[in-house]
Amino acid sequence: MCLYNWLSGGISTNESGPMSTHRLSSQSYFRNNSEIKQDPHGSGAQFHLYLFVTTQTMDDMSSVETGNATTIEAAPTSAPVDLAILEIHPTSVSFCWKHISCGDRNGEIIDYMYEVCVESGVSVSSGSVGSPKEAYVIKDLLPCADYSFRIAGKTSAGVGPFSANISVTAAPSPSLSGVEDLVVVEDESSTSLQVSWTYPMSTRCPIQFLVEYELLNMEQCEIGCSMIKEQHAIVSSSQLTIELLEQFSTYRVYLTPLNDGSTGPVRFATATTGEGVPLQLPSNVISTEAGPTSITVNVGSAPCGDRNGEIVGYRYILIGLAPFQSDQGFEVAQGLIDVNLNGISSSSISNLKPCYTYELRIAAGTNAGYGEYESVIVSTETTAPSSVKDLRASMSSNVIEISWGFETTTANPCRATTFFVDYQVLDIECKSNIPVPARVEYTETSEMLATLNDILPEAIYQIWVTAGNSAGKGPEMTIIVNSNAAAPIAAPQNVVYLESAESQVTFSWDEVPCELRSGVFVSYAYELIDQTDRNGNLDRNGNVRETSVTLTLVPNIAYFFRVAVANDYGLGPFSADISVPTVASDSARTLTIALIAGGTGIIMLVVIALVCSCVLYRRRLSIKRTVSKPTGYPGELQQMTQFSLNDTGEDFFQPWSVTMQNENGVYY
Repeated sequence: MCLYNWLSGGISTNESGPMSTHRLSSQSYFRNNSEIKQDPHGSGAQFHLYLFVTTQTMDDMSSVETGNATTIEAAPTSAPVDLAILEIHPTSVSFCWKHISCGDRNGEIIDYMYEVCVESGVSVSSGSVGSPKEAYVIKDLLPCADYSFRIAGKTSAGVGPFSANISVTAAPSPSLSGVEDLVVVEDESSTSLQVSWTYPMSTRCPIQFLVEYELLNMEQCEIGCSMIKEQHAIVSSSQLTIELLEQFSTYRVYLTPLNDGSTGPVRFATATTGEGVPLQLPSNVISTEAGPTSITVNVGSAPCGDRNGEIVGYRYILIGLAPFQSDQGFEVAQGLIDVNLNGISSSSISNLKPCYTYELRIAAGTNAGYGEYESVIVSTETTAPSSVKDLRASMSSNVIEISWGFETTTANPCRATTFFVDYQVLDIECKSNIPVPARVEYTETSEMLATLNDILPEAIYQIWVTAGNSAGKGPEMTIIVNSNAAAPIAAPQNVVYLESAESQVTFSWDEVPCELRSGVFVSYAYELIDQTDRNGNLDRNGNVRETSVTLTLVPNIAYFFRVAVANDYGLGPFSADISVPTVASDSARTLTIALIAGGTGIIMLVVIALVCSCVLYRRRLSIKRTVSKPTGYPGELQQMTQFSLNDTGEDFFQPWSVTMQNENGVYY
């Protein structure tokens, strides 16, 4: 409140401010009491206290009387000054100001009014301080928000003008909220993760985000393996990409809000990087088990660091290498090996060749594709070789020279490393009292020839040659050899014939002695020659085991007959020809009798009978053949083939022969 003091000749006013002195001026004179109607200072002196002095003169005597009055209040005409910020908090700001100067108040300041504006100048709140104190606290602000404040004085008559704005930024909140909507997903690159999030908009404080991650497992094969947390970046944006990660591996990404040293709650999310093709060669081929015609491949679990994804299988390609040059570099087989998650993955490749070297190429595959191939050299097992070929034997002095050949085949490419030669004496000609030896394992050799020494004379040898290797022996090949290896040196003796009924003639001879047969007896070979044939062609020939043969001859034709002995080497000399005289049939005799009777009328009948007799005789004509197992023939007789003669037609007189076979070969 202003103080009023009397000063000589004037009025003093004080509105809680400096003194002001006004000289008294006479405005009007009253003889009688009256109301002052004029403001001594005019209309501008509001809320001023005035002292009035009146003088009354009576008989040159003066008396003085005084009085006072106050003018009407109005709103302040100026604003508070020197606004200052006292304290800044996240949600409140306290500030103060200086009072309005005396003379501008226009009344008693009973309150102050404030107004809060945001950065754009829009008023967001206003109100009363509630007292004439020159300080106030603005509340309900947003942390880190930019504000401006102004203040105005208030009297009972109204609110004066507002002060100039003062700007301030609310302090950051000491407690930050966590991020929201944290999402971590696989990037297009299988080695990256995309991280995005949102943050509540209730604060305008500058927020940064600490991004960290840790590897939980490597390629899904080390479940529960927690790695060291790595700080990736501090960013202000709400998304980023974490690169250079392991493929097909699970990561946990952590996100923490930061501002001015304050730390918000940590949020995290997990994600798995994408799959890629395996970059490493398969290092988990445990073994390859080879059989003669198959290979089994055993593949273990791929180690971490080699996978780059979920191993869904293995692809293999089998390439032929040896021993056949024509097969080298050619793909033999290909296929897939399914993954056994609980152990070893296996696959068997069949229909292969024994004794064969292959290049096995194996590649691991994920859902993204197959990686590089790893090569493994593997060979199928050796099997016993094939049999020898072109087995030959020849006599030289008292030894038998044996030779043979050997070749691998496509069906069995296994080579022979050793040849086994066995022999057995099957029979010793002309020495039946000597026992036959058993089979002898004679020799083993890597060459394809051998020599049997100290050969018994006039004996039958059976020789076996077998190819072998580390897997065993192959099939045997055998040959039968006569130790003499020469044709018989003598012909059968005492060849005779005996005529029987129906133009059948039986020829017989003595057996050729053993020592003259020069080897294993095979048969007797005979020849019958028509004496009327100017060219001396054979009428017929044949072979028999016995020392006789019965032939049916054509009537009225003379023949020569001869016979020779044959061994397994060849044919000996023939016996001397014996002449067989004309043999007359019963019809011929009838014709003779008819001619003697001289009945000319009977000539035609005789001719007809002769013709019929010849026809009937020709239909009856045959050769008696008796074939039996030859003496000294080795083994059991398994097969005998004899070629029959036609008893009619031009090819009647044709040779015939017999072929016999046992379990070890063919015998002629």
